[in-house]
Amino acid sequence: MNILKELEYPIPEISVSTKKIVLQTHKSVQDKFVISNAGGNILKGEIISDIEHITFSPLKFEGNKVVVKYKVSVEALKPHEIYKSNFVIVSNGGEVRIDVLIKVTMPILVTKLDVKISSLEDFYKFTIDSPVEARFVFTSQDFLEWLKEINFKNLDSYLFFLEDHNKERGLDNFLLANGLKEPAKLLLERKKLSIRIEPFSREITTHTVRVLKEGTGYFKTTLNVKRMSPWLHVETKSISSTDFINRDFKDIDFYVNAKYVDQKIVSDSIVIDDYGENFIVEVIKNDMLNIYLSKKNYDWNEMGKLIIENNCEKDIVVELFENDDFIRFEGQKYFVGKNAVIPFMIKMSAFKTASTFFKKQPIVQSSILVKAYLDTGIVTKRLPFSIGTLI
Repeated sequence: MNILKELEYPIPEISVSTKKIVLQTHKSVQDKFVISNAGGNILKGEIISDIEHITFSPLKFEGNKVVVKYKVSVEALKPHEIYKSNFVIVSNGGEVRIDVLIKVTMPILVTKLDVKISSLEDFYKFTIDSPVEARFVFTSQDFLEWLKEINFKNLDSYLFFLEDHNKERGLDNFLLANGLKEPAKLLLERKKLSIRIEPFSREITTHTVRVLKEGTGYFKTTLNVKRMSPWLHVETKSISSTDFINRDFKDIDFYVNAKYVDQKIVSDSIVIDDYGENFIVEVIKNDMLNIYLSKKNYDWNEMGKLIIENNCEKDIVVELFENDDFIRFEGQKYFVGKNAVIPFMIKMSAFKTASTFFKKQPIVQSSILVKAYLDTGIVTKRLPFSIGTLI
């Protein structure tokens, strides 16, 4: 017997081109390593592994240089976790243990702006930072393939929103449907404006109300005058997300036409449809005449003042009637321009003073009647006041 032949002398010696397999991936990877014979004779062996997500070809080998292909499938593995294992190559030239380390990552979508997106949350942030570019990404084939790679469960909904001819609206609905954002809101900076006008005004005045935007995304709504009052007109009939590019507010102009204000006080509302926001516009006509006394209580022998503010845009005639003979004006009729201050004297006779004292009436009530003659008719106003003081 030739004992050297039985021992396969010279003895084979196994050599492997790698000592460790290290991968960071989100999808299946194929690679290879080489098993070589660093000794004599013919190297024979097999690969022993219980790692389910790695397959080898071939599992058994014979030869002095064998290329082994392997495939790592990570579809069933959880992202962001590290898997450690090993397999053994057993041969007539010895055995080698190969360590395996796999870190499963999320699929990465790289935009033209070199922004790396690894989750839908990343994509939502991208829509805020780069809204125009995000719409292009949303409609791209790369985005569809990326959704498939991350095993996106609502792929049908994506394809549905993709069909929307308004891509901004389609993108926003996609984000809303997947719980990534809340709908944008529109709010009014203030809720009411009161405007005073002169009684005969025909002026058209311009005013502004500021609309504030909260949140992001597509929206389009209309602005209406609630009761369609002819004196109130809104310049803009619609408002959309494009009005808020690079800012979170928009000023809306509206007009008040005094010609159509036919009451003392009128009001209506500018309504932002879909958001329940109302802006009340109130218009108050100034009185044609403001007639009042300088105060409500006088002393005996005091000079009082009757004040008339004329808003009629022309001179008027007023006639004064004293209720008691101790109230004395210099005249009875006066021409009043824009404003007038008409003095009067309170002077009681000695007899009247004694009578008042005897009756123990320290306070006397009196009044002045004013008649103003306007083109539209006669305006009458009685002005009560008191004379004297409590002891």
